[in-house]
Amino acid sequence: MNLIRFIFFPFSLIYGLIILIRNFLFKKGFRKGVAFDLPIICIGNLSTGGTGKTPHTELIIEKLSEQYQIGVLSRGYKRLTKGYVQASPNSTWEDVGDEPLQYFFKFGKKVSVQVAEERIEGVIRIAGDQPKTELILLDDAYQHRSIKAGFNILLTDYSRPFFSDFILPVGDLREFRSGKNRADYIVMTKCPKNLSEEEKMILTKRIQPNSIQKVFFSSINYKGIFNFDGQKLESLPENILLVTGIAKPKPILDYLKGKNVKHLEYPDHYRFKARDIEKITDLFDNFAAGNKIILTTVKDLMRLRIFKKFCEDYQNEIHYLDISIEIDNEKEFLQGIINYVESNKRNDSVH
Repeated sequence: MNLIRFIFFPFSLIYGLIILIRNFLFKKGFRKGVAFDLPIICIGNLSTGGTGKTPHTELIIEKLSEQYQIGVLSRGYKRLTKGYVQASPNSTWEDVGDEPLQYFFKFGKKVSVQVAEERIEGVIRIAGDQPKTELILLDDAYQHRSIKAGFNILLTDYSRPFFSDFILPVGDLREFRSGKNRADYIVMTKCPKNLSEEEKMILTKRIQPNSIQKVFFSSINYKGIFNFDGQKLESLPENILLVTGIAKPKPILDYLKGKNVKHLEYPDHYRFKARDIEKITDLFDNFAAGNKIILTTVKDLMRLRIFKKFCEDYQNEIHYLDISIEIDNEKEFLQGIINYVESNKRNDSVH
């Protein structure tokens, strides 16, 4: 144990004990979560972020939105508004948060997207205002025990799985590893595409699923680079100014390997300021000559769009990298969700 771990270890134990007591109270019924007679799926993780929650939520939306009327409910991290807000074509990330705005940007015609600090209020509003809703996806709510989700999907990063991590502040875990026992599905994310069956077996043993849990492995699929109009570039330019404000940008850098990349890295959910835009434009204007672009992620684009002059002046240069998820045994993964939804049709009541 290094010095930093030694210093913070007592704080981790105190924090962990508080979370352990909280979970015990929920488990024994001293504190009760509200159960809705409406299918609710929680998608989350044990760690503080960077597990690929957003693209996995998008996978479920993409595959099931033709079959079910879906409502997505998020806290709306770092938004400036309060209370319940439904995303609309006029929403900015300051209204609903970057990830909810991303869901609306990509699927707004297929699903409804809402944010609320109080998830119970959010579900009640969705159920009341949109009575045709057949499925609610709770975004990043694995530790939000006040709602009793009917189906829990736990994500864990291949590069730092929960079984090799420790609780905050020594590690990145929001709760002890035993929290994985609440999950119906455990998905190891960002796996190498060539992950062997033998490696999957070894990792599954380390996850230690119980008899009713299912383990899946997923990897990132880069769909391509797109301009503001959604047109895909046929080939990558040689010179790229990469602007990211996400938890773990390394996979993107790996994808761009071999190109002349200048990377401006900001913290996850970073609130870009005017001086940041000035820095981006100055760097880009003085960047390598020839064919070049400003590249960002969809989530970062949601936050950059509020700088309208920047987006107008550099409309032809700004591009975003879109990704999707490839999950092994996808048919089984989706069928388990469908079976849950079909078995828990709405009866318009709360208890």
